[in-house]
Amino acid sequence: MASGATYTDSTNLKLRELLKEAQHDYSPESTNIINDFVCSIKKAIDQIPEDLQVTADLGPGFVRDIGADKVEFKFKKPKSIEIGGSYSFQCVARPDVHVDLFLRLPKECFYEKDYLNYRYHAKRFLYLCIIKKYLKLSSLIQEVRWSTFHNEARKPLLVVYPAARLSANAAFFVKIIPTSTSLFCASKLILERNNVRSLNQEGVLQATPEVQ
Repeated sequence: MASGATYTDSTNLKLRELLKEAQHDYSPESTNIINDFVCSIKKAIDQIPEDLQVTADLGPGFVRDIGADKVEFKFKKPKSIEIGGSYSFQCVARPDVHVDLFLRLPKECFYEKDYLNYRYHAKRFLYLCIIKKYLKLSSLIQEVRWSTFHNEARKPLLVVYPAARLSANAAFFVKIIPTSTSLFCASKLILERNNVRSLNQEGVLQATPEVQ
Protein backbone atom coordinates (compact mmCIF):
# COMPACT_ATOMS: atom_id res chain seq x y z
CA MET A 1 0.00 0.00 0.00
CA ALA A 2 2.81 2.35 0.91
CA SER A 3 4.56 1.51 -2.32
CA GLY A 4 1.43 2.39 -4.33
CA ALA A 5 1.02 5.69 -2.50
CA THR A 6 4.66 6.55 -3.12
CA TYR A 7 4.22 5.84 -6.84
CA THR A 8 1.12 8.06 -6.97
CA ASP A 9 2.87 10.91 -5.17
CA SER A 10 5.83 10.63 -7.52
CA THR A 11 3.55 10.69 -10.57
CA ASN A 12 1.65 13.72 -9.27
CA LEU A 13 4.92 15.53 -8.63
CA LYS A 14 6.09 14.86 -12.18
CA LEU A 15 2.77 16.09 -13.58
CA ARG A 16 2.98 19.29 -11.55
CA GLU A 17 6.51 19.89 -12.81
CA LEU A 18 5.40 19.33 -16.42
CA LEU A 19 2.51 21.73 -15.96
CA LYS A 20 4.85 24.38 -14.58
CA GLU A 21 6.92 24.13 -17.75
CA ALA A 22 3.89 24.27 -20.05
CA GLN A 23 1.62 26.78 -18.31
CA HIS A 24 1.85 30.46 -19.04
CA ASP A 25 2.81 32.78 -16.19
CA TYR A 26 -0.32 34.72 -15.23
CA SER A 27 1.50 36.95 -12.77
CA PRO A 28 0.32 40.59 -12.52
CA GLU A 29 3.45 41.78 -14.33
CA SER A 30 2.89 39.48 -17.30
CA THR A 31 -0.86 40.14 -17.39
CA ASN A 32 -0.34 43.90 -17.33
CA ILE A 33 2.03 43.75 -20.31
CA ILE A 34 -0.53 41.83 -22.36
CA ASN A 35 -3.46 44.00 -21.27
CA ASP A 36 -1.52 47.17 -22.11
CA PHE A 37 -0.74 45.83 -25.57
CA VAL A 38 -4.38 44.92 -26.18
CA CYS A 39 -5.30 48.47 -25.13
CA SER A 40 -2.81 49.86 -27.65
CA ILE A 41 -4.46 47.75 -30.38
CA LYS A 42 -7.88 49.06 -29.42
CA LYS A 43 -6.55 52.63 -29.42
CA ALA A 44 -5.05 52.22 -32.90
CA ILE A 45 -8.34 50.86 -34.24
CA ASP A 46 -10.23 53.70 -32.61
CA GLN A 47 -8.14 56.15 -34.68
CA ILE A 48 -9.63 54.87 -37.94
CA PRO A 49 -11.98 57.51 -39.43
CA GLU A 50 -15.65 56.65 -39.62
CA ASP A 51 -17.24 56.38 -43.09
CA LEU A 52 -13.88 55.71 -44.76
CA GLN A 53 -14.64 54.35 -48.23
CA VAL A 54 -13.46 50.75 -48.61
CA THR A 55 -13.12 49.19 -52.08
CA ALA A 56 -11.74 46.05 -53.68
CA ASP A 57 -8.55 47.98 -54.52
CA LEU A 58 -7.30 47.18 -50.99
CA GLY A 59 -7.14 43.47 -51.80
CA PRO A 60 -7.86 42.87 -55.50
CA GLY A 61 -6.19 39.46 -55.57
CA PHE A 62 -8.25 38.03 -52.71
CA VAL A 63 -11.52 39.47 -54.03
CA ARG A 64 -10.79 38.14 -57.51
CA ASP A 65 -9.73 34.68 -56.32
CA ILE A 66 -12.93 34.04 -54.36
CA GLY A 67 -15.08 35.52 -57.13
CA ALA A 68 -16.83 38.17 -55.03
CA ASP A 69 -18.72 41.15 -56.41
CA LYS A 70 -20.24 44.32 -54.94
CA VAL A 71 -17.82 44.57 -52.04
CA GLU A 72 -17.64 48.33 -51.49
CA PHE A 73 -18.71 49.72 -48.11
CA LYS A 74 -18.06 52.53 -45.65
CA PHE A 75 -15.93 51.69 -42.64
CA LYS A 76 -17.57 51.64 -39.23
CA LYS A 77 -15.81 50.93 -35.95
CA PRO A 78 -16.14 47.42 -34.48
CA LYS A 79 -19.11 46.82 -32.20
CA SER A 80 -16.77 45.31 -29.61
CA ILE A 81 -13.19 44.07 -29.14
CA GLU A 82 -12.82 41.42 -26.43
CA ILE A 83 -10.22 38.93 -25.26
CA GLY A 84 -11.33 35.30 -25.58
CA GLY A 85 -9.97 31.84 -26.22
CA SER A 86 -7.60 29.83 -24.05
CA TYR A 87 -5.86 32.90 -22.63
CA SER A 88 -9.09 34.18 -21.10
CA PHE A 89 -9.53 30.82 -19.31
CA GLN A 90 -5.92 30.84 -18.11
CA CYS A 91 -5.09 27.64 -19.94
CA VAL A 92 -2.81 28.86 -22.72
CA ALA A 93 0.36 26.78 -23.05
CA ARG A 94 3.93 27.82 -23.68
CA PRO A 95 5.95 28.43 -25.76
CA ASP A 96 3.22 29.55 -28.19
CA VAL A 97 1.73 32.24 -25.96
CA HIS A 98 -0.99 34.01 -27.89
CA VAL A 99 -4.11 35.99 -27.11
CA ASP A 100 -7.29 35.67 -29.17
CA LEU A 101 -8.88 39.08 -29.67
CA PHE A 102 -12.43 38.82 -30.99
CA LEU A 103 -13.42 41.79 -33.14
CA ARG A 104 -17.16 42.00 -33.75
CA LEU A 105 -17.88 43.31 -37.23
CA PRO A 106 -20.45 46.14 -37.47
CA LYS A 107 -23.69 45.27 -39.22
CA GLU A 108 -23.66 48.64 -41.00
CA CYS A 109 -20.82 47.44 -43.25
CA PHE A 110 -22.95 44.66 -44.74
CA TYR A 111 -26.02 44.61 -46.96
CA GLU A 112 -28.98 42.28 -46.97
CA LYS A 113 -27.66 40.10 -49.82
CA ASP A 114 -24.00 39.95 -48.83
CA TYR A 115 -24.44 36.22 -48.16
CA LEU A 116 -24.24 35.79 -51.96
CA ASN A 117 -21.07 35.14 -53.99
CA TYR A 118 -18.65 35.32 -51.06
CA ARG A 119 -19.34 39.03 -50.54
CA TYR A 120 -19.23 38.55 -46.78
CA HIS A 121 -15.81 36.90 -46.98
CA ALA A 122 -14.47 39.66 -49.23
CA LYS A 123 -15.76 42.42 -46.95
CA ARG A 124 -14.40 40.60 -43.91
CA PHE A 125 -10.96 40.61 -45.56
CA LEU A 126 -11.15 44.24 -46.68
CA TYR A 127 -12.20 45.28 -43.18
CA LEU A 128 -9.06 43.62 -41.83
CA CYS A 129 -6.98 45.39 -44.51
CA ILE A 130 -8.04 48.72 -43.01
CA ILE A 131 -7.32 47.46 -39.49
CA LYS A 132 -3.84 46.29 -40.53
CA LYS A 133 -3.00 49.61 -42.18
CA TYR A 134 -3.67 51.57 -38.99
CA LEU A 135 -2.10 49.02 -36.65
CA LYS A 136 1.19 49.38 -38.52
CA LEU A 137 1.22 53.08 -37.61
CA SER A 138 1.59 52.29 -33.90
CA SER A 139 5.11 52.36 -32.45
CA LEU A 140 4.06 49.69 -29.91
CA ILE A 141 3.48 47.17 -32.69
CA GLN A 142 6.48 45.46 -34.22
CA GLU A 143 4.79 43.53 -37.02
CA VAL A 144 1.39 42.56 -38.41
CA ARG A 145 1.04 39.36 -40.44
CA TRP A 146 -1.75 37.48 -42.18
CA SER A 147 -2.89 34.03 -41.09
CA THR A 148 -6.08 31.99 -41.45
CA PHE A 149 -8.79 30.74 -39.13
CA HIS A 150 -8.49 26.94 -38.86
CA ASN A 151 -6.61 26.93 -42.21
CA GLU A 152 -9.68 28.28 -44.01
CA ALA A 153 -8.29 30.51 -46.78
CA ARG A 154 -11.54 32.45 -47.07
CA LYS A 155 -11.34 33.45 -43.39
CA PRO A 156 -8.06 35.33 -42.88
CA LEU A 157 -7.10 36.87 -39.56
CA LEU A 158 -4.35 39.20 -38.34
CA VAL A 159 -1.42 38.20 -36.15
CA VAL A 160 -0.01 41.17 -34.26
CA TYR A 161 3.45 41.12 -32.66
CA PRO A 162 4.28 43.67 -29.95
CA ALA A 163 7.50 45.61 -29.66
CA ALA A 164 7.68 44.57 -25.97
CA ARG A 165 8.27 41.07 -24.58
CA LEU A 166 6.96 39.33 -21.50
CA SER A 167 10.53 38.65 -20.41
CA ALA A 168 13.96 38.08 -21.89
CA ASN A 169 12.99 34.52 -22.83
CA ALA A 170 9.27 34.86 -23.45
CA ALA A 171 7.30 36.55 -26.22
CA PHE A 172 3.65 36.61 -27.19
CA PHE A 173 1.39 37.70 -30.01
CA VAL A 174 -2.25 38.60 -30.54
CA LYS A 175 -4.62 37.08 -33.07
CA ILE A 176 -7.35 39.44 -34.26
CA ILE A 177 -10.31 37.25 -35.20
CA PRO A 178 -13.37 38.89 -36.84
CA THR A 179 -16.74 37.69 -35.55
CA SER A 180 -20.30 38.56 -36.50
CA THR A 181 -23.80 37.90 -35.25
CA SER A 182 -27.22 38.42 -36.81
CA LEU A 183 -25.88 39.78 -40.11
CA PHE A 184 -28.13 37.64 -42.30
CA CYS A 185 -31.39 35.77 -42.01
CA ALA A 186 -30.59 32.22 -40.89
CA SER A 187 -32.92 30.73 -43.50
CA LYS A 188 -30.65 32.14 -46.23
CA LEU A 189 -27.70 30.11 -44.96
CA ILE A 190 -29.16 26.60 -44.77
CA LEU A 191 -27.35 23.78 -46.60
CA GLU A 192 -30.17 23.33 -49.11
CA ARG A 193 -29.53 26.79 -50.60
CA ASN A 194 -26.92 27.59 -53.23
CA ASN A 195 -25.69 31.13 -52.66
CA VAL A 196 -22.90 31.09 -55.24
CA ARG A 197 -24.30 32.47 -58.48
CA SER A 198 -22.32 32.02 -61.67
CA LEU A 199 -24.96 31.33 -64.31
CA ASN A 200 -25.38 34.51 -66.36
CA GLN A 201 -28.75 34.92 -68.07
CA GLU A 202 -29.17 38.20 -69.94
CA GLY A 203 -26.80 39.95 -67.56
CA VAL A 204 -28.47 38.58 -64.42
CA LEU A 205 -26.55 36.14 -62.25
CA GLN A 206 -28.60 33.07 -61.36
CA ALA A 207 -27.95 30.43 -58.70
CA THR A 208 -25.67 27.67 -60.01
CA PRO A 209 -27.83 24.64 -60.92
CA GLU A 210 -27.62 21.88 -58.33
CA VAL A 211 -26.10 18.67 -59.65
CA GLN A 212 -28.40 15.69 -58.96
